[in-house]
This record gives sequence, C-alpha cells and structure tokens, in this order.
Amino acid sequence: MGKMPAFQFYPGDWIQDTRMLTAATRGIWIDMLCAMWRSEVRGTISGTVEELSRLCACSQQEMMVAIKELGLHNIADFVTCNANVTDCNSIVTVSNRRMVRDEKERAATRKRVKRFRNGQCTDDGNANVTPSSSSSSSSSSSKIIKDTLSTRKTRRRGVSPKHPDHQKFIDHWCQQFEAEHDVKYSFTGGKDGNLVKALLKDYSYEFLIKMVERLYATSDKFIREATPTLGLFYSQRNKLAKEVKSWE
Repeated sequence: MGKMPAFQFYPGDWIQDTRMLTAATRGIWIDMLCAMWRSEVRGTISGTVEELSRLCACSQQEMMVAIKELGLHNIADFVTCNANVTDCNSIVTVSNRRMVRDEKERAATRKRVKRFRNGQCTDDGNANVTPSSSSSSSSSSSKIIKDTLSTRKTRRRGVSPKHPDHQKFIDHWCQQFEAEHDVKYSFTGGKDGNLVKALLKDYSYEFLIKMVERLYATSDKFIREATPTLGLFYSQRNKLAKEVKSWE
C-alpha cells in the first residue's frame, strides 16, 4: 500500500456514529481506523480477538464488547470464519465502508490515468495526448539544447537577456488596458517589447506600476485625449514619473 500519512476525519460523522458507543469502544474504534489506514489492504484489518486486542491496546473482554457494539450499530462490517464473531480463536475481519470505498475510487483513478498515459484507453474514442517517456525525454533534451544555443548566440551578439519583470509588466499593462477600455490590448511584440525593455532599464517594476496608475488618473489633457499605448507611455514617461514622485 502506498504511503499516505493522513486520512480525512469528519467530526460530524464521528459524533453521530459513535454517540451510542461506550467510551472504551470509541477509543478502540479510532485505533482500528488508524490500523486500517496503515493496513496492506486499506480499510480492512484481520486477526483473532486476542490479536486485535493487542493491536488496540485493550483487553480481550473490551474487544469483544467493542465488536458487539460496532456491529449492533452498523458502524463497521465484520466477517468471521465461524458463526461466533466474539470467539477468541476465530479470525475476525473488520472493515470501514468509507475507507474501503475511497480506496477503490483511488485505485480506479490510478488505473484510468495509467491507461491514458500508455495510450490504451480507446474504448471511448480518446486519443493518446500524452507523449511517451522517450519522446518526452527527447523533446526535453532538444529544448535544453535550443535554449543553450539561443543563450550563446545572445551573448555573442552582446544582447542582454530579458529583465525578470519583463513579462510581468506586459501582463499588468494588458490587464489594466482591458479593465479600462473593455477590449484587449494589441501588443506588438518587437516594438512594444523593446519599449518595455527600455522602461525597465530606467525604472523599477514597482515604480512603473505607479506610473501606469498615473497614466489613467492624470489631469494632463494631451495624455487623457490620446490612446494609451506603450508608445505614448514611453514618450510621456518623464512627466508621469514626476507626477508619481509628487504624489508620494
């Protein structure tokens, strides 16, 4: 059984299900639940009354009472090798229905995911969209090589890599534009990208965000009447920077 360090505990169900049990039986039942979770067959434990007593740190008499109470209130499922569940020498199998059901669902999910990964799930018309491990490794290796060569070419051309906040600022700019005008900003990769690169050389990302705020809040007539493009923002950067500083 795979190692899962914890299971979900439902206080409402616990109080409702164990309200009619004695304190000793409640203690035995929570020990059983923990043992079932760690069991090779999750949700189920088996043993003689003596073995179960040792497992739950109680006397055989307390275990027999617990088995009787848990069965009487339909809290646990019991299977025994003979008619007498409380026979000290009989093998008793105790199961928690929810834990067994959840484990079956997890196993079914694992199997379904495995079939999809192996491209074996064809009965419902699904195609294999997950590449094989070999092609994934090949693709990953190819990408690493391309990235390395690209970096080397960039260094040889003397072009500095993008600022770490480059894409972050572009995303903020586009989101702000769409929020103000209810249309998406038409970003021109080379031209606008170079403007963002130049802006991040002169200002920090945080300061640029404040400048964007001033762009939409300024009282300057020229800026307010113009279309707020990155070209406009760049051309008015000095004016906007002064406004930011005057407001700080």
